Amino acid sequence: MSSDLSVLVEGLEKRFRSLYAIKDLSFCLKKGQVLGFLGPNGAGKSTTMRIICGVITATKGIVEVCGYPITTHPQEVQKRIGFMPEQNPLPEDMKVEEYLKYRGKLKGLSSIECKSRVSKVMEMCELDRGKTPRSHIHTLSKGFRQRVGVADAVLANPELVILDEPTIGLDPHQVINFRNLIASLRGEMSVIVSSHILEEVEKCCDRVLIVNHGQPIAQGTHRELTKEFFENQRFWIEIKGNQTNLPKMLLALNLEIIPETPLQNMSDGFFRVFVQSSSVEEQRSLIWEFFKKTQNWDIREVSLWQPTLEEIFLAATQKSWKHSTFSKSKDPWKIKTKVGGKERGS
Repeated sequence: MSSDLSVLVEGLEKRFRSLYAIKDLSFCLKKGQVLGFLGPNGAGKSTTMRIICGVITATKGIVEVCGYPITTHPQEVQKRIGFMPEQNPLPEDMKVEEYLKYRGKLKGLSSIECKSRVSKVMEMCELDRGKTPRSHIHTLSKGFRQRVGVADAVLANPELVILDEPTIGLDPHQVINFRNLIASLRGEMSVIVSSHILEEVEKCCDRVLIVNHGQPIAQGTHRELTKEFFENQRFWIEIKGNQTNLPKMLLALNLEIIPETPLQNMSDGFFRVFVQSSSVEEQRSLIWEFFKKTQNWDIREVSLWQPTLEEIFLAATQKSWKHSTFSKSKDPWKIKTKVGGKERGS
């Protein structure tokens, strides 16, 4: 494995009898990077994370963490990983600070290191305020339990941190704090984070890996994924003129109206239209100059549209449904997928 990689996964497969949870999954993560791991429920994310951590074994494939193969050096791998599972088991009868000190000793920290790191991670995860350090875990809310899990994962200052749905149960303020926490880890630790709050993944991750049916369907930076799933440039245009002549005007610019987005009329006579072009981004200035020079037309805005991670996610999963054998027997538009905490068509 390259010395600048924290994780290398090649041809990973996990099979339960005849059912594939993961099939031919390959990706890598550079040191100090933050990877967003996305996919519909049941896509194989948690299974992949547990294999990397050595919790379960793969049926086939290669997994290396910081240069160590998980099959031959499981202890070396586990020493370098901080893991927070989706269903995070915590001892109900222990106090927060007591539990973290106990975990620090299990992770091999000396007494001085343990005291210092517990203090550090409690501050990072906002567990050092009021009575929280001395509170029994069974009295904590779901959000505070998640914070304890994150604190445990980063406690021993691991090279790789894996967080499976760490934002479940967090309120908006806590989600922002989590985003800031991930930002503070960038460069110091490599992070793999799985979350259904795509807006947060978009803001805190360097790269994204999207899986469906246990297989990778997209991976790369936001810009790379935009080019892959939205080949045409798209623009929002605010103009004023005869709407009847609009299709003809747009044709002269090699533009077409995106059919699922009707014209949006405004109170001052302007209307907003969503168009696309196969031309390069310089098309933006051409649109502006064209309508400025054309008689009986006025223009006040041309905005290049950038898809959100949620729109990229939906485009990628819809494409995979259309090309899957499962989609031949079931309508993929009726399959419900959790996105951003809400259910919507996958």
